[in-house]
Amino acid sequence: MIYTSNKRLSIARWLKEENPEEFYSSLKLQKYLFFYEAFSKALDKEGSFYKLKGYEKGPVFSEVYADYTYRKDDFVEAVDGSNTNDIELEIAKKSGFLVKIMVEEELSELTHNLDVWKDKSHQILSGEKQVELAQDITPSDKKFLLQLLDIYDEAEIDNSEVISIGNKKFIFSTDDFADISEVHKDTLEKLAQVEGLVNPVFVSIGEKGELLVD
Repeated sequence: MIYTSNKRLSIARWLKEENPEEFYSSLKLQKYLFFYEAFSKALDKEGSFYKLKGYEKGPVFSEVYADYTYRKDDFVEAVDGSNTNDIELEIAKKSGFLVKIMVEEELSELTHNLDVWKDKSHQILSGEKQVELAQDITPSDKKFLLQLLDIYDEAEIDNSEVISIGNKKFIFSTDDFADISEVHKDTLEKLAQVEGLVNPVFVSIGEKGELLVD
């Protein structure tokens, strides 16, 4: 038996189809679902924090965690059988892009800055394994979430490809991505080791074939 709601299964299906690597990371799936619901609330759309609990690494939907952890095959089958017709595509794209261009530690830190987690952080950090979180966002969270939504537009997301190397995410346009050579990949491997390089890294290919880091 699966306890995740049909609505949340459909939201998860979009991630599985578009960003399967993120879907098969339990933490990234949770962060994607959280931002989808939080962005929906910030936009005054139908967002739900039902079953949202606070853990050390941030907000977690407990029913999804249980299904994913203990009934994964059934969960994946239920996700595959769900219908994505009713999801908000723009919100799904922006939530999915966010988890794709950040590593797990960055995503956890991002959610730790939100009141919905911070308001109970003293209980979480003092050793309680999970605590009930608020079912709505504060005005401060809403302002921050709307700013986060505005960083990348749909056209930019649709025209982007991401290469993951270590704990760095390199973002290319789809045109430049098609022209990446083995030499470029070797250069990216070296760039990923550069101390202080801020993630994500926007990269383009110059007229002479050189990599240009924004």
